[in-house]
Amino acid sequence: MVKGTKFDVTAYPDDSLITTTLLEGAVGFTAPRGETSLRPGESLTYDRFAETTAITHVNTAQYLAWIEGRIEFIDVTIVQLCESLSSLYGVEITLDDRLRADGTFITIRLSNQESLDSVLKALDLIVPVSVHRQGPSVRLSAK
Repeated sequence: MVKGTKFDVTAYPDDSLITTTLLEGAVGFTAPRGETSLRPGESLTYDRFAETTAITHVNTAQYLAWIEGRIEFIDVTIVQLCESLSSLYGVEITLDDRLRADGTFITIRLSNQESLDSVLKALDLIVPVSVHRQGPSVRLSAK
């Protein structure tokens, strides 16, 4: 149920998580275990497999970025970033164990026009990685 005008939903068929972030107005979310309402600046994450919900306070600027032709990833791990990039660019990105274990948070801002190659080059400047690309598959390993 939507009672507001500005919100963001992320729900990919292969992901177990659905995320709704409220920017303005009000949004109600109904799940098998109950109903929850969001306030502006809150983000709800629903795990389809575990049937659990979690609400967090977020910086709404990154959710408004797409309106301005940008994509922002603020304080995400490389694992989270690569999962989003995989969906965004339609490629499979895998990481070696060292990168998967890296708990460093990074921030990256992209233009909607950025190619995957330019994003990977920028990522190499932030987190030194070796890129191995073969068709629609990309493998990243720590340098």
